[in-house]
Amino acid sequence: MNPPPTRIGIVTVSVVDRNDAYRQQLCQFLTRCPGVVVFDQCATLQEARNVLKLRMPRVLLLGDDLPDAPAWAALDAVRALSARVLTLALSDQRVSGHIRAAFQRGAVGYLLRQSAALQVMRALQEVTAGGSPMSPEVSRALVQAIAEPEPVSGPLASLSRREREVLELLSVGARYHEIAHRLELSRDTVHSHAKKIYRKLMVRSKTEASLLFKRGGFEAPVLAVA
Repeated sequence: MNPPPTRIGIVTVSVVDRNDAYRQQLCQFLTRCPGVVVFDQCATLQEARNVLKLRMPRVLLLGDDLPDAPAWAALDAVRALSARVLTLALSDQRVSGHIRAAFQRGAVGYLLRQSAALQVMRALQEVTAGGSPMSPEVSRALVQAIAEPEPVSGPLASLSRREREVLELLSVGARYHEIAHRLELSRDTVHSHAKKIYRKLMVRSKTEASLLFKRGGFEAPVLAVA
């Protein structure tokens, strides 16, 4: 059975969420919105599979942690049914890892369940226009996660912060006296740091150490030689 024809300007929507009261209230609001046609509402992934096989909406509002699909497992199932449906994730979680997981598994937007009904309506308009709507708190969580420096891994993790600063300057060709001036250290202290760097990285030259530094993803120096 194919879905009924959709006129230009009409958005078809289905809602899948474990919270009965929230889901029903949201659907009641959407049915009163001009240009929105609510197809179905479901509480479990199995129910959603059954109705989505019969008619696939343009936009799917999909909650996390369904009774039969933990976390974002339902996103994988939806994507297997249709790659064209626009899925907006619904969640109470503001943790960046949970948000990232939703986008990585196929969501094109992320709304908190506490979002006002009008915000959900604006999200429908935005996603059908090609956008990726997010609750303001979600956007802030992602910005903060991106702004946080990534932890150093691999061989460089064994270096102290000062040793990484010395290595960073060595990698752009700075000499010991230039590094000493830049970091306000004595030349002997810089030389001592360099020896520790070579020993920890198990290299024998500045060139080898610099290559390791660049392979670690630090090709753009943070420090500059004055």
